[in-house]
Order: sequence, then C-alpha cells, then structure tokens
Amino acid sequence: LGDAPLERLRAELPGLAELGVSAIWLSPLFESPAGDYGYAVTDYFRVRRSLGSWEQLAALIEAAHGLGLRVLLDFPANHTSAEHPYFVDAQRFGARSPYYGFYIRDAKGTATHYFDWAHMPNLNFGEPAVERFIREALLFWLRDAHADGFRFDAAWGIRERNPGVWPRLSHQLRAARADVALVAEGSARDRYYLGQGFDA
Repeated sequence: LGDAPLERLRAELPGLAELGVSAIWLSPLFESPAGDYGYAVTDYFRVRRSLGSWEQLAALIEAAHGLGLRVLLDFPANHTSAEHPYFVDAQRFGARSPYYGFYIRDAKGTATHYFDWAHMPNLNFGEPAVERFIREALLFWLRDAHADGFRFDAAWGIRERNPGVWPRLSHQLRAARADVALVAEGSARDRYYLGQGFDA
C-alpha cells in the first residue's frame, strides 16, 4: 500500500465493506527487521514504524468496527526474531541469562528452528514464563488495540512441541473476550485445532 500503509488501508475499508467483506486479516504488524513480512518479531507490543503509528492502527480498527468489519492480527507465537532482546541476551550470557530457557535447544545448547528459519528460533512453551509472555502480548492487543482476534502463524509448531498450550491460551483469550476469533495455521485434517478452541 505504499507510504503510510495503515492510513491507506483505512481509506479502502468502505469499498471492502461494500463488497460484503466481514473481516480483514493483517499480516504481522509488530516491530521486526526488514524482510520476512514481519514474522521475525523483535517487539510484540509495538507497531512497526514502517507501517505507521499506534494512533493510525487505532483509527483503522475504529473505522473498521464502524463499518461492521472485524480485524484479525497475524501473530507469530511459535518463535521470535534472533534479534529479539530476549534472544540477544541469551546468546550473550548463555545459561546465565534469564531468557536462556525461553528457547528450545538441542543437546549442545544451540537454539532450534524449523526449515531454514535460523533467524527465527523456536520459543520453549515448556517454560511457564514464555506462555505468560505470549498471553500478555495477546491480551494487550485485544484490550488496548481492540483487535477482534488472531491468526496464529506456525500454530502447528507449538502443537507438536507442547499441545497443552493452545487449550489454555484459547480459554484465557475467550475469558477476556467471548467473541474473539482464533485461526490456526495447521492442517485442516487435524481435528485437534477445532477441539482446542480455534474457530478455523
């Protein structure tokens, strides 16, 4: 959408509503390095500056709601960027870092990742502080930004490593907002997702 993407998108909302669209799904808009379409997050609580400001996002969501449109945020919960402050601290200080256990590691202590995503280390949801951290970020966007739900990138990764995470998170999100929309990136042939609080 060129310059000021959030403002440009807000201007397009009436046309989308006229087409019968009922929801918009925004690619990850959190602070992250260039590339990867925002999936390598460095700050889960800040709008990426190249997209616009917090105020512009708030205006976009308010305008969408005024037109009867729901707004879903694409949320990468499976991993952070290798440039995230937690991972940088863990790499610098090793086991002395309070964030060392935030990441899945192999027998040699090397952070793991999927495919060729070496710059996106997998979060360790066996560590309660990680689940708490992600939950706080999700609730922030629900309560403060008034987002209507989330599409969870690589939800299958968390399901493989720790399947108890999703039922807890979905329950906590619905306790905060009963009509929250939850979409998992996972196999449609896997009945797990619809049985654990996801809508699709």
